[in-house]
Amino acid sequence: MTAALKITHSFDGLIDQLPSDASKRAYRADWVRYCAWCKKHKLDVRRAKPRDVMAHLSALQKDGKAKSTIGRALSVIREVYAGFVRDELMATNPAREVKPPRMSGVPKTPWLDESAMTKILNLPAKTWEERRDRVAAFLLFGLGWRRSEVARMRLEERPDGEYPFTMLHLCNGTCHAILKGRKEHTVGVPEWVLKAAAEWRDFASITNGLAMLPRWDNDPEPISGGMLYKIVKKLARRAGLDKTKVTPHGFRRSFITLGGEKGVDLKKRQLAAGHSSSATTERYDRAREAAASAPGEVFAGMIKKARKR
Repeated sequence: MTAALKITHSFDGLIDQLPSDASKRAYRADWVRYCAWCKKHKLDVRRAKPRDVMAHLSALQKDGKAKSTIGRALSVIREVYAGFVRDELMATNPAREVKPPRMSGVPKTPWLDESAMTKILNLPAKTWEERRDRVAAFLLFGLGWRRSEVARMRLEERPDGEYPFTMLHLCNGTCHAILKGRKEHTVGVPEWVLKAAAEWRDFASITNGLAMLPRWDNDPEPISGGMLYKIVKKLARRAGLDKTKVTPHGFRRSFITLGGEKGVDLKKRQLAAGHSSSATTERYDRAREAAASAPGEVFAGMIKKARKR
């Protein structure tokens, strides 16, 4: 097998392990773009140096790519090279020590305050579609996971075996998933989410191994991330909210931010969201931007009230 075929085989093996078609397309697109850049500059991807990877990222930045896009590109390049090292096609990973671009402090995804989130969670649900959408909102906010992870969720009465997708276990109150970056993750599910999931299962006749959120009635196939995005927009409209400011990722930010306001410590929120670093979770926490957030207010009780004269 030639070197080029070995690299192709290694890359295809990595792609096959990804949990969703969307992830596969994104990885392939980022890697193809990097390879095209290397070819343009007469570089062999197997002989790339850290400075070459940094030059590619700089080129993306000059092209006006968003910082999140550049960060994702670096993540893909780093992971592909790590696969080449594991397969003994390269001795070192040239992207391992390359730092991602500094993320902007301005959030691109708005978060929902407690009032807005309460409106969505308490919308009436009478029809089959409204009931499904309600459970979708509960899962997105109650778990704090990404829409792709919630969309492919399956239902299981008890944990049994390994699954390449999200599996909700009703009996022991946990949810197991392969999250972004192929990280295996198990987290406890709030009682109010479990109750809603059980009620939905009985209503929609969801049995073991079938989609928790089917596309339509009598259709066992799961909804896509794109459909879940549209569901959230519909929920926003029904709740009388500005739908341009309500997104599935906004639910994730709200889970992290409101959890902090309710006293859940940073480490627990990090583990629940599936972040590798607490620094990432801190970037998601938008409480510091709220005008009403005045940490010094906790010292109010130390001030003696002035006596009336």
